[in-house]
Amino acid sequence: MSSSLNSDGILANGARILVTGAGGFIGRNLIKMLENFDVSVFTPTIEECDLTTNKGVKEAFSCNPDVVIHLAADVGGIGYMSSNSFEIFQNNSLMDLLVIRESVSKNVKKFIGVGSVNCYPSLLESPYEEENLWRGQPHDSVLGYGSSKRNLILQCQMLRSQQKLNATVLIFEGVYGPGDNFARGRSRVIPANIVRCIDAINSGDTEISAWGTGNPIRDFLFVNDASRAIIFSIENSDSINSLNVGSGMPVSIRELLEKIVQVTGFKGKLVWDESKPDGQKIRYLSNSKALDLGFQTKTILDEGLHESVNWYLEHLSAK
Repeated sequence: MSSSLNSDGILANGARILVTGAGGFIGRNLIKMLENFDVSVFTPTIEECDLTTNKGVKEAFSCNPDVVIHLAADVGGIGYMSSNSFEIFQNNSLMDLLVIRESVSKNVKKFIGVGSVNCYPSLLESPYEEENLWRGQPHDSVLGYGSSKRNLILQCQMLRSQQKLNATVLIFEGVYGPGDNFARGRSRVIPANIVRCIDAINSGDTEISAWGTGNPIRDFLFVNDASRAIIFSIENSDSINSLNVGSGMPVSIRELLEKIVQVTGFKGKLVWDESKPDGQKIRYLSNSKALDLGFQTKTILDEGLHESVNWYLEHLSAK
């Protein structure tokens, strides 16, 4: 069965939208944003539908969706991804293959998948452009996850070329914001350092330490902009197979941490431990294709950090 590669106006016509991984960080934010549209949203949980099985996928698709937004993934911090590379590759590959196959079978009008900057070759020069995705393999520390999401892009490319699925995979960079994972030892750079600064304030510490020199360059995407990009892509990416979405405002890790110190109100000293590794020197996405389509991010880093800190403080006091 072939799928029409045209999704014009679908959000204004009562579309049925299946969101996998809706309970995750991006998913929760996206669901709230979709309330502003004339759509019906279906959000099966992993307990209800195991997407690594045929049975689970068919149950998830029993809502007969017009649009599939596939956020579900086996993913975690660097430690988890580096020590469980094969399992992550296997679980994501199973989910992606089965979800895409069912999307074709159900003749969905639009499929949106999500990957990350970890898809790109580790030795590629920044800014990363979509056409250079295959010029080397992902970094060893994220090889399982990065490779599985590149295969998702490849599957979508082949089905698009056969006119069987109108599919686009968004490649995100460093998504952060309210509702992020602030758990100690498991969170990424922004929430982790917000927690460290607040902990230092509460315990009266006069300094906090940071790894490396602070010179590496990274980009960070506010979660509202990530959700907006997904919704925008439903009707505006019919000719696009993969699409980078970053803030377009890369920043050094040193500048990032100095901003976090300022926003949290920590008055102590930030000490850099240069005996620790910096990691990749420069890593950020090219936004040129997204800009050509008409998508722009709205939230600058300072605003996003303020919202993230306020959210964390509110939930900390609630606990």
